[in-house]
Amino acid sequence: MTIAFDLRTAPFSRWDVINQVTEPAHGYYARLVSAEGHTSVTSYSDWIDVRARNVSPEHLLDVIEKLPLSADRLNRLRRATPRRHGAKVMLCDEVFRYSDFSYTRRRWCPGCLHEQPFHRVWWDIQAIRRCPSHRTALVDTCADGKTLHWWWPNFDISPDGEALGRPMAVHALGATFESYILGRLGYADRLFAPIIDTCDAGTVIEVCDIIGRLLSNPWSADLPEMPSDATEVGFQALSRDGPHLVETLRAWIRVRVPDAMKTRGWTIVFEWVRIQQNALEDRKIAGVVKTAIRKALALEARGAVDPIQSDDFLKEEIGLTELAARIGVNRKGLPAVADALGLRPEREWYRAPVKFDPVEADTIEHHVRRMMTRVEAATALGMASQDIQPLVDAGFLRSFSNVIGDGPVGHRFLVRDIQKLLDFTGGLPQMKHAKSRSLTTFARNEGLRMGDAAVKVMSGELDCIRGENGKPGFRAVRVIIRNRQSH
Repeated sequence: MTIAFDLRTAPFSRWDVINQVTEPAHGYYARLVSAEGHTSVTSYSDWIDVRARNVSPEHLLDVIEKLPLSADRLNRLRRATPRRHGAKVMLCDEVFRYSDFSYTRRRWCPGCLHEQPFHRVWWDIQAIRRCPSHRTALVDTCADGKTLHWWWPNFDISPDGEALGRPMAVHALGATFESYILGRLGYADRLFAPIIDTCDAGTVIEVCDIIGRLLSNPWSADLPEMPSDATEVGFQALSRDGPHLVETLRAWIRVRVPDAMKTRGWTIVFEWVRIQQNALEDRKIAGVVKTAIRKALALEARGAVDPIQSDDFLKEEIGLTELAARIGVNRKGLPAVADALGLRPEREWYRAPVKFDPVEADTIEHHVRRMMTRVEAATALGMASQDIQPLVDAGFLRSFSNVIGDGPVGHRFLVRDIQKLLDFTGGLPQMKHAKSRSLTTFARNEGLRMGDAAVKVMSGELDCIRGENGKPGFRAVRVIIRNRQSH
């Protein structure tokens, strides 16, 4: 049975005050009190037996729903009213945390109130600190410095009669945190931020706060202060793709993190971040934060210069055992190869499992599959196999053990290391009329092994040129003969 509306028991005598699209129940309720000619929301509420000393949007929505409002007005009022469900709040089909809202005092944008004096629901979201349209900070005090609380029902003037609004220039919405949240609520054009678009609104605030707090402070092992603009800083880092997030973190690490800390594990360098990241309910975004920070730290620890190009690092990582099995080599040898390729910094204090993102794994596999045996390396360099060792001992060539799968036993050499030596010898100048002898002859005359002579070439101890005999590597090197000065 439907109970007929009874004016005598209605909470208000007027309901022709039209509720706005972005106006929540507690703001509209205050305007209805003002329309009754009263100057105190709490006093009027006591008179009609409504609890309003502590603002409860859903409770005041229940009161307003007793009025004979049209279905359209009721629907938009319900949509614009935050409604609590345990520790969560639903607003415009978005899920927030209860702690994201505050009703202890009123906040407003003077420019918005000048245009239309009513409360916008997003002013209650604590993370929103600026008006995206007027680009001014939200205020919570009148011109005389007094805090304005929810007992006051008017939105055009203060209790002392001063205007709460003032003319302000209107700007197009920028790509800011505030504009993003308004777009999620459906009150502005939607901004797209692929990393956080799948998160609920409350998680977006949490993640922006974590990254923003990090980027807005010097490096610290302990939880630092939360600057007022930290949420915006975090949003700017998270608002684009994975590479943008990594490069933003890298820039911060480069300047803020001590060099001695860069080679330690992310759980040590970013201990407070790890704790907060671990507490995120959304494990997908928690994983993104962890992976991006680890990637940024690893790149800076090994002194990488080029920016990251792909977000493949966000895909599932590959462990040493799995990668070794995929390539068909010994697991024990891969860390040394990864170090040599600059894909795994030395981490004296880091004992976590070693993993690589797909791009790194593909790079390691590419170089491992092309590695040369001692005989192949010597042939490429124009030497006998026994002549390789002096170059290894002198640090001009790196050899790797424990990287043997199927094939000949013995050490392996990276093709790119061999190529560096070939580039050096190939880059020597040519001097057609210079008096010179081949490096092979020089070594024999001086009683040197070819490998020891090659070390002298690489060390710059000999004046060398490149011959035109077309022979490979050090066999093309010629040593200039200097006339000895008599004393």
